This record gives sequence, structure tokens and C-alpha cells, in this order.
Amino acid sequence: MAEVGKYERTPEIRKKLSDAAKQRIGEKNPFFNKTHTEESKQKMSRTRTGLTLTAAQRAERKAQHTQEWLASHPDRVKEYDQKFLKPRADNNRRRRQELRKSVIVKLGGKCSSSMCRWLNTDGTLGCSDPRLLQLDHKDGGGSRERRKLSYDKMLKKALNDSTDYQLLCACCNWLKAHEQKEFSNREKYAHLRN
Repeated sequence: MAEVGKYERTPEIRKKLSDAAKQRIGEKNPFFNKTHTEESKQKMSRTRTGLTLTAAQRAERKAQHTQEWLASHPDRVKEYDQKFLKPRADNNRRRRQELRKSVIVKLGGKCSSSMCRWLNTDGTLGCSDPRLLQLDHKDGGGSRERRKLSYDKMLKKALNDSTDYQLLCACCNWLKAHEQKEFSNREKYAHLRN
């Protein structure tokens, strides 16, 4: 009989496993809708490693293991990237575009500045071209928020709570930033303050 490795199963073993699985059909899984507690996770890490690890230590160990695996399997990483990276990037781009469109619709679809002199094709004032519209923080602080949140999270926040945001065309947004001195590097632009 062939030696059974970790992933090799003989037909007899497969049959026994299949029979056992058939017997369990209809039984309720005792772990359904249950989550592990921190204590149970520590016990599991102790049985695997012999150490009692905290959540941060487990996360650090997992990250280290992932980095080691990635370094030791460059061919599999390259194959995965070739297969999944472009479709994933395309899906992310489409999702962000849809999210941005929904934010623009929710915030009115045109520049909210009363000084905007953009003349639309229908004769109204106020830029309504979605290519030129930008999400603006009414009270400033956009640079600080972009350091904390990703673009997706910022759009979702604007979609859920639109009171802190407004739509401005690119020109009106820069004019507002200069008039209200909304720069992330205030020392660099100190000469503009009067």
C-alpha cells in the first residue's frame, strides 16, 4: 500500500471519509453561528505553537509567515498576479466610478458655489460636467481626512452623511482653497496670508 502523505488519500480513505460525510448530512453543525472568544483563540495558538499568543502577536506571526511564503514562492505569486491582478483592478475602478457617480447625484450634480460662472449647454450657470466636479469639505480639513481614509471610504462617508461635503468644479474648489487658506502645508503658503 502506498504511503499516505498529507494531501494524498487512498481510495479506501476517501470512501470512509465520504461515508462519514453522508452520515452527517442533516445533522446541525455545532459551530454554526458561533465565533471564537479571545481565550479560545489563545488556547488554539498554544496547541499549535506551544505559546500563548495575544491577538497582536498572532497577527504579527501571520504577517511574518505570509511574507516568508511570498518570498519563497515567487513563481506562484507571479502566476497569481498575471491571472487576477488586472481583473481585480478593473473591478475596483468600476466600483469607484459607480460610487463617485452616486455621490455626485446625491450632492445635486452641479457646482454648489454661487460664484460659479460656468455656462452649461442648457443655459444655466454652475458646472454640471462630472469630469470637472470635485468633492469638497465645506469646513476644510480634506487633506487630514485623506491621510486617514481611503478614497473609497471618503466617498462612502459622503454618501451616508452629505452635510460635511459639497460639490465644486475644479476652478471654484481652488478659489475656495486660496480664499480660505486651506492648505496642508501652511508654512509653505504663509506669504499668501494677509
